[in-house]
Amino acid sequence: MLIAGGLAALTPLIGRISKGLSKFVSFLGFFVGIAVIAVSVVLALDLNLARFGLELGVPTGSQLTTRSPWLQYFLPVMVILGTLLFSRPIRNARWASLVSLGLGVLGVYGVRVLLGVGTTVVLGVVFLIITVLAYAILRFVEDVFDFVATFLALPPVEIILGIVGVYFGILILSI
Repeated sequence: MLIAGGLAALTPLIGRISKGLSKFVSFLGFFVGIAVIAVSVVLALDLNLARFGLELGVPTGSQLTTRSPWLQYFLPVMVILGTLLFSRPIRNARWASLVSLGLGVLGVYGVRVLLGVGTTVVLGVVFLIITVLAYAILRFVEDVFDFVATFLALPPVEIILGIVGVYFGILILSI
């Protein structure tokens, strides 16, 4: 995962060769980023996936630190690399308004079904309150996500993260 994510993070270098290939690698990087984040969550929570027939094959922490003291930081690198790859294509999407609209409709449905309120004025007020509150909260989260994604999208940061990801991946494979 680290090697694939590291290579996908090197799209600024690939973009100098071919724009089409760079867009394709960025597209694949989105899905690699989701997989990297999922694997890092599984590793961080120390979930036992062997009972489901899934084995990640990642060495234990003591095996990693005896090989190289820097390998204890592979999990934060995975999270940052996954965030970089996941956020690259969706950085400019404005999802806060869509999610808040959906929450407003869901809230109106819940008030109507659970409480039995059917007047249009009450349902309209409930919709406005829920939608505006959800949008205010989600817009803040969207702005923070946009700030982090913009920083991670700087070509020097992408290249450094890509090289570090490939390096950690090769070190883990050599154990």
